[in-house]
Amino acid sequence: MKINKWQQLVFRASLGLCITSFVLLIVSIFAYWQSQRQNIESAKLQTRRETVRAALEIERELRESQGSILSLASLLSNSNLSDEEISTQVKKNLSTNQNLLNLGVAYRLFGYDQDTMLYAPGYVRKNNQVYPVQLEEIFDYTSPNYPWFRSAIVQGEHWGEPYYWQENQLIDVPVFGFYAAFHRQKGNQTQPQGVVYGEFSFAQVKEIMDSLNLGKNGYGFLLSKQGVFITHPNQQNVESQRKINNLLQQQNNESLINVVSQAFEGNAIETAFIDAATGQKSWLFLKPMEINGWVVGVVFIEQEVLIDSQTKRRIFIGLSSLTAISLCFLSSLLFKVHKGQNNRLWMWSNFVSLICIVQMVFVWRLALAARNYLSNRIVLFSDAELEKLLIPQNKLSQQLNQPPPLKVPTGIFIQSLSFVSSNEVFVSAYIWQKYQQGTHDDIQRGFILPDALDANDKDIQEVYNYQDGDEQVIGWYVETTLRQDFNFSKYPFDHKDVEIQIWHQEFGRQVILVPDFDAYELINPKLTPGINSKLILYGWELESSFFEYRFKNYNANFGLANTFDRSFSPQLYFTVSVKREFIGPLVSRLVALICVAALLFAMLLIVNEERAMEVLAVAAGLIFIVIVDQIAIREEIAAGGLIYFDYFYFVIYLFIFFVGVNALMLVDRNSEKTIAISKDNLIAKLLYWPSLTGILLFLTILIFF
Repeated sequence: MKINKWQQLVFRASLGLCITSFVLLIVSIFAYWQSQRQNIESAKLQTRRETVRAALEIERELRESQGSILSLASLLSNSNLSDEEISTQVKKNLSTNQNLLNLGVAYRLFGYDQDTMLYAPGYVRKNNQVYPVQLEEIFDYTSPNYPWFRSAIVQGEHWGEPYYWQENQLIDVPVFGFYAAFHRQKGNQTQPQGVVYGEFSFAQVKEIMDSLNLGKNGYGFLLSKQGVFITHPNQQNVESQRKINNLLQQQNNESLINVVSQAFEGNAIETAFIDAATGQKSWLFLKPMEINGWVVGVVFIEQEVLIDSQTKRRIFIGLSSLTAISLCFLSSLLFKVHKGQNNRLWMWSNFVSLICIVQMVFVWRLALAARNYLSNRIVLFSDAELEKLLIPQNKLSQQLNQPPPLKVPTGIFIQSLSFVSSNEVFVSAYIWQKYQQGTHDDIQRGFILPDALDANDKDIQEVYNYQDGDEQVIGWYVETTLRQDFNFSKYPFDHKDVEIQIWHQEFGRQVILVPDFDAYELINPKLTPGINSKLILYGWELESSFFEYRFKNYNANFGLANTFDRSFSPQLYFTVSVKREFIGPLVSRLVALICVAALLFAMLLIVNEERAMEVLAVAAGLIFIVIVDQIAIREEIAAGGLIYFDYFYFVIYLFIFFVGVNALMLVDRNSEKTIAISKDNLIAKLLYWPSLTGILLFLTILIFF
């Protein structure tokens, strides 16, 4: 009866623990899936709200200005105002409507009087001052190049497409406007006499788009009815009046072209796409505006809202560990361990050991998995994201009454890279910079590598310097050794990030280095832009390369008290991420340790009272073999602290000690009564491999968690 009760207890305990662990596993998997889904849905909901908010705010401001222009057109149609009264009304309306950049009245050919071909009095706002202007003196507004006038006369009131005024002293940015015709009674007919025009700079709507809360890399843009960029983080798209279809055609993205065309037909769009240049999965939201057919667009990168690599690894380690525990308890039921038969106990022991090994390999695989940089680092993928990141820098300069920071496009191409010591890396590379005529005339040319180990060991040679239109391009060839903070604690499953920090030569001014994205065909980190395709890294595998910004807190002003605070300035890094080729080190080191572990188990199998002293002698000899091997591996990588493989050696030392203690217990005649060595030392033999692999698994989880 006593044996049966123990068997029932073991069976019930195994069954209860098996069910509990499986329930916990299912709940954990569902919670992880739900968390990921909720993160994405929350980000999509937030983005959807921001898109609608931007559209409503822009529409509200445009409607207010539109009403002011329509009231002026109505006044001109129903009243015979003198020139002075017209001028007064235009100036008054412009002064009270802060959104308007200019406001005026443009008469049709000889519409003002028979002696005046064109006449268009108006006012322009510049630097918070209102100045009179005669539009006909600047350009011929009836020309086909400016279709807003003809469209207002023929079709009536409408919102026009963005366009540039010809060179003038007052407006040098693209403008868009609302245009409404006013009429005069001639006989029995009412004929259009001219057009009231009210135009805006992009600054007003840009402020709304810049205020969108879209995370670190998300951004918004605004499209006219013809698909021209009215706002975009990359100001070049706005200044060049680029169309979104031209941009998408350049990227060969036909699917998005079809999606955008649906938005211009009045449909709200929500779609996922893979950016061809960055390789990132993104979400695009398009919201048409009722007032004029414009489209508000918002993009956010999905990976930014997903959990970071470390958290994901921890979750997967937890889930896989629950799976392993569940399988161990399930195996005790399948092999009927509670019956106590030797063959069943050996099958369970081997199965548990195998589960521990498989789980350990899975944790290694997680340690080598691709890392998510977006959640905790400022990785730079495009001009649009870059301009969004630099908005706070521009605002800070305005608040401090300082000129906006100068941006210098900078690129790098790594020719060769080699690790010369545990914390030093030798790099040979080409670095180039582009300086714009008229913008960068009074700043020095060049750069600083602040992490260079020794100034005497640094070789920088200018290899080209030429003029490309109004742009000066300078390139240097660099050879230097950089000091890096590498971590070897997870050897041989470790990564290294070679971080090349670049400062500008003009140290006392706020010059921000920006990546020269145009110099790279693709900026997807997995395609390793800026790296020699034939780069050889002995013992390492190239994983990714990318530009990133970091904000460092310096505890000194470098003796430049009256200049900008460098602590708030983004520092440009080019990061090369590599991971160790682990197969060689793993096999070469594990083979020796596996052999030692197998010898220890063999000694457990043959040990008895007569052979106990022989076992002790062999165990003592194995200690020296393991010590020599451990010293060799530490000298090879020159690590300062403990590394992952050290724990393998410590566990082997521990088991050598246990085998020795077990042998001593057999020598002691009174030890026959000890449970640990009863039944031909069965318990020690059964628990050897499960305990060895279990301890190694526990340490592996502890280190990589």
